[in-house]
Amino acid sequence: MGIKRTIFPVIMLTVCITFFILIFTEMHEKSTSQGIRKNYISGVIDRFEENHAVIILDGLNKQISLPKQRVPVGMKENIWLYIVNQNGEYKIACINYKKTKQEWMKTQLLMEKLRE
Repeated sequence: MGIKRTIFPVIMLTVCITFFILIFTEMHEKSTSQGIRKNYISGVIDRFEENHAVIILDGLNKQISLPKQRVPVGMKENIWLYIVNQNGEYKIACINYKKTKQEWMKTQLLMEKLRE
């Protein structure tokens, strides 16, 4: 009985998060300009250390560290971003909602397989 009470809120939270990501993915895809897509570097927030966010750049075998004040409020680990390199300085262009959703879904599937 206790496990059912714990699982139900987790399932509801998962459904809400998935719904949120789906809505914002569609909004983001419609509003993102082609210029950003051509010049972006994809990266994921790996962790936060003191006053910095450590971001792993996809396909470059490189990580960068950005001050927290240059990271949008509410960002968390495992959120994928579009990053632009402007004159050697990395800046977050926007969130890559589609990649964040895909990776989250992969994680959920793996978690389900571990529970079996």
